[in-house]
Amino acid sequence: LPTLNGGETRAIAVNDLGQVLVAESELGTYIWNPTNEISLVPIGGFTINNLEQIVGGTVGDPSIWDPINGTQRLADFISRGAGWRLEIPFAINDAGDIVGYGVLNDQVRGFLLIPVPEPGFIPLAVLGSVFFAIRIRLRAH
Repeated sequence: LPTLNGGETRAIAVNDLGQVLVAESELGTYIWNPTNEISLVPIGGFTINNLEQIVGGTVGDPSIWDPINGTQRLADFISRGAGWRLEIPFAINDAGDIVGYGVLNDQVRGFLLIPVPEPGFIPLAVLGSVFFAIRIRLRAH
């Protein structure tokens, strides 16, 4: 894998598209893909999925990054009253499910964060399904 500023590189993760998450000393993290394109990532990452979503950050302040939404703190996705202190995310799948560990009631515990669709998304999905069903019905006649 290439080095961007002559530092040591470490391949951290690879997705099904062949994109490799790379950490380089003195520089940080970047995505390398098979066409030799390189994209710098503003967080230290642990893993990458096929949607270029990366989870990582710092211990005690884990984050998710993607090219559309940028960096978001994982703590912002859970209720403040839940009692969790998220520590490290280890993996993210293509559905956006994130696993890692944190602290709950002074005990180290594994977590699974499952994304919930935005409230406005559900009516749009239903409307899209109705439109699709009407189109199929019109073609059948």
